[in-house]
Amino acid sequence: MSVVAQLIVNGIIAGSTYALVAIGLTMVFGILHFINFSHGELVMIGAYFTFALISMELSLPIAISIALLLVVLIGLTTDIMVFKPLRNQKVDSLSLLIASIGVSIVLQSLAQLCWGRDIKVFDLPPATPIEFFGASITLVQIVMIFTAAITMFLLFAFLNFTRIGTALRATSDNEEMARVVGIDNDRVLMVLWIISSSFAAIGGILIGINTNLQIGMGLLILIKALAAIIIGSVGNIRGALIGGMVIGLTENFALIALPSQYKDAVAFTIMILVLLLKPEGIFGYKERIG
Repeated sequence: MSVVAQLIVNGIIAGSTYALVAIGLTMVFGILHFINFSHGELVMIGAYFTFALISMELSLPIAISIALLLVVLIGLTTDIMVFKPLRNQKVDSLSLLIASIGVSIVLQSLAQLCWGRDIKVFDLPPATPIEFFGASITLVQIVMIFTAAITMFLLFAFLNFTRIGTALRATSDNEEMARVVGIDNDRVLMVLWIISSSFAAIGGILIGINTNLQIGMGLLILIKALAAIIIGSVGNIRGALIGGMVIGLTENFALIALPSQYKDAVAFTIMILVLLLKPEGIFGYKERIG
């Protein structure tokens, strides 16, 4: 087995899930101009809902479908009950960010009440590794990569070939002009939260199936997604995709020189370096959906 091939495969698996989470995060920032810290908890809750539903002996596809729906409802509810009233009061981005931290703490506390702090593992059949160009990969991990790729492809098609997708991009470019030409802002924001929450849930489910579930997993994934969108220019979906892959590959290749317990520090180091050297990110512009 080639070490380099294995690190590339591991990096793509991790990077694809980081990219999914980062895309939802960057879309919210691109239109509403704040970092939604509760996005990480939607990742965690998506994984836990799926775990709980499978424990009720539902099949994996049905469990994932219900978990996705529940996470979307939570995302929409937080907007209706917290963020929308604050936006109506014309508060600044810092206030929205602080409110999202509060929502994050509430969601994590509720999750802890429901499932405790013990690490959970999906009760799935043991995976048989497959040799692929010198690397070892399981069928579940192959499904993870394809799921992430198909989900991102569908999003790009939605944004570029549907009217509501065009409205989302127009609102991201210039919200006031979008209103002037008759775009329904409430409808656009509802679609935004549905997409953002769905991507968080899918990312969380894939991570949970591939590794395990912990109540604190949302914050760690959020920080990596945040690093990804900073690398790829905040508000840029393609940038979030590339940034997620950069984080996934870099933290895995760092294992050549560093013990595994330092793996998570790589994302923070990259984020700090990008902020110091190229704060606008690799695409060089900010706050654009698409």
